[in-house]
Amino acid sequence: MAVSALAMHDARYDAVGAFYAPLSYTDPVFEPRVVEPLVDPPVFPYGCHNTFGYNSAEHNPEDDSITITYFDRTSDQQAGRCIWPFFSPNPSATGLIHTQTYHVNQTFAYACRDFDDHTKVYLYQYKGTSLLQGARSFVFVHFEMKVPERVPCTFPDYLIHTVDVYDARDFDQIYDLDYYVGPPEGADDHYTTYVEPVRYAVPITPLYVDPYPPSWLDEDSTEGWITDITHNTNDSVTITYQDLQEYGHVPGTDHVHTYVSGQTFLVHCMEWKDVTWLNIYSYRGSEMREYGGEHVEVLVFANFKAYTRVPIPCTYPEVLIETTDAFDASRFDRQYDIAKMI
Repeated sequence: MAVSALAMHDARYDAVGAFYAPLSYTDPVFEPRVVEPLVDPPVFPYGCHNTFGYNSAEHNPEDDSITITYFDRTSDQQAGRCIWPFFSPNPSATGLIHTQTYHVNQTFAYACRDFDDHTKVYLYQYKGTSLLQGARSFVFVHFEMKVPERVPCTFPDYLIHTVDVYDARDFDQIYDLDYYVGPPEGADDHYTTYVEPVRYAVPITPLYVDPYPPSWLDEDSTEGWITDITHNTNDSVTITYQDLQEYGHVPGTDHVHTYVSGQTFLVHCMEWKDVTWLNIYSYRGSEMREYGGEHVEVLVFANFKAYTRVPIPCTYPEVLIETTDAFDASRFDRQYDIAKMI
């Protein structure tokens, strides 16, 4: 891929040059993931993204571009997961304030780190806007590049202003980066940004559970997080659960969600080395079964583990627990003989 020479008006900067040429021939470190930071504080904060670091963000409807005003940051202010421009605000390191406009499909670098034998650069691709939970969102693809040689990490001026240094058009062909079109009819709209790694997670042999009626509330059946479950007339289920302190939640906070047959939802996440382990449920509808010596109606769930091919953060468990439809369960049906397992 060649370094783009497009003159993108005010989103073009002369820093794109020989120093950054190695980027154009580098493959992404991991599969890009879609991130949708809301203009207003997000309903589900991601790490320290709950308060955005830019001074203002304005949508330009005439061409769907975005204009961001932001402060200069030092490398120390890039620590942790607080990544430009979506981290908690603090004073400008240099006293300078910048205004930058990005157009749809443009890429821009926001951080860089030197290693002994290579340089890692972190980039965004702006994908336009969408509506998420009724609020206007700016949609980005976040990815990393590992440059097999050292390039200067002059910060912040060069990198923050560097755009079009990587041609990301192939992302749309290689990865499924479609927008979320909404939940199935009758289900709740709870969706987060961990889309790509979860969608292509590697499932482990599933285990069917049918904890309905009373055994659903047993601690051994549900790890103690379910407090109530209701079977609705359209065969959907409404589940009430409480936040658990050991998962980083606020104890005593109730959440109520409705799932329709075929939906998947995450219940737990664990980071381990270079992968992330997920505990996923897939609601399979209701049926009549022999239960406790009686022929009763039970709710059927597929409970299975999966791991992502790339690491994703588990910094805010409530987000993951409320994630639905992120995993394609149709692959699950094709991979295993479901009829024999029921």
